[in-house]
Amino acid sequence: AHALRQRDFRIGKIGNTLFRGKGVAIIRYSADRDQAARLLATQFDGATLEAASGSQVLELDIGPKYRALVPVAQAQAAERAILASPTPTSSATASPTCAPASSPAP
Repeated sequence: AHALRQRDFRIGKIGNTLFRGKGVAIIRYSADRDQAARLLATQFDGATLEAASGSQVLELDIGPKYRALVPVAQAQAAERAILASPTPTSSATASPTCAPASSPAP
């Protein structure tokens, strides 16, 4: 948490979890936190992103293979790439229209 705070990340609650993974880190996030999750993942070499239901979900579980954050320059380069890419937006799609069936000619 301290190392992430030094990199200007805001930390909510800190606690223990029943960690399910075996890797470096798992980042669980809701759709509205997609960009924040990707930015957080840039700090870890080998982090896994997992979509979560709900909203305003962004959780980081650090795994047993975590040793250190990536170098600042590496993280900043990845962050610039993420911030430069267009953010996906949900757009309404046209739904097919239903017209009443024509009556057969007598």
